[in-house]
Amino acid sequence: MKKLESIAGNDFDVEFINLMIPHHEGAIVIVKETLQKSQRGEIKTLANEIIKAQEGEIKQMKDWLAFSEQVNVNAALNKGITTGN
Repeated sequence: MKKLESIAGNDFDVEFINLMIPHHEGAIVIVKETLQKSQRGEIKTLANEIIKAQEGEIKQMKDWLAFSEQVNVNAALNKGITTGN
């Protein structure tokens, strides 16, 4: 988290997403345990909604990272910078 204080722009965005993905994955772990242990229907309904939302957000963040990386590669290539690949 401290790193976020010292960066901005695309570097901030990438770091933010890299922190949020495991945060969301951790939430899914907790929610899946809730589904196994809770006896309340409304809690299980909420848990299922959380899983669906978190999985969708994880996909969205991973897609954004992939797009962002491609944009950076394209920008580097346009400037004549090689990526070493």
